[in-house]
Amino acid sequence: ADRVRRWGAAHSSLKARFEVGDARSQKKIWWRGRIAKPLDCSDDGQWARLQAVALSMYKPYSYDVRMEHEVKKIDQRVCLDRAPRSPTIIRFLRRIFKIGAGTSRAAPVLKWVADYRYVLQIQKSGGCSDAAQDAVLWGVGAVVVKWERNCVRWYDAAAKHAATHLDVNVRTASPMADQLQKHDKTASLLARNARLFYDQVLTPEMASKRWADVLSGFNARFNGGGSVRAAVSTFARFDS
Repeated sequence: ADRVRRWGAAHSSLKARFEVGDARSQKKIWWRGRIAKPLDCSDDGQWARLQAVALSMYKPYSYDVRMEHEVKKIDQRVCLDRAPRSPTIIRFLRRIFKIGAGTSRAAPVLKWVADYRYVLQIQKSGGCSDAAQDAVLWGVGAVVVKWERNCVRWYDAAAKHAATHLDVNVRTASPMADQLQKHDKTASLLARNARLFYDQVLTPEMASKRWADVLSGFNARFNGGGSVRAAVSTFARFDS
């Protein structure tokens, strides 16, 4: 119940504060968050965050990715074994291991993101990130860029690459950022669709309605009528 109330409060703040098409000065992809101590590169979430930080050091004019603390107590061998065959990324990973990376104090997402046109979504360490926390990023009127992840959220079936958001990994993130910066009209459409996706899928009211529809479909099916398939298809629908 507390989590739902917090979700509702965040939703109210979004509706009151952000509109799609706000003039935003920073044409960069933004992320702030934590990396667990000690860092474990075998954890998909931590590894994704470390790669994003390295990419931000490589392309500071396209990415603004910072952690809340420096990287310490790290097994470099595990990380470099997972590193892509990119000399540039490996060079910046080694720099992080040696001198740390850009850090930033924790602050509310809604305060940080106001000036940025694009936001980055990365799964948390140890598994899926919190749905309510994810939802905030879709509602701020910015383009949502999702870092490749193994974790599947309940709303992923309704999300569509290049329609509601952009999927990236360490190899595609750099050219994707270049394209975003070059094509303002496309970026504006993606930001609009991200907000529509939020309104149709991720508000507290719509999320609970979609789950209720699916559960009602199961109930009807097990009582001799209805179609679970039909209920699930509405759950995964997004109208841009």
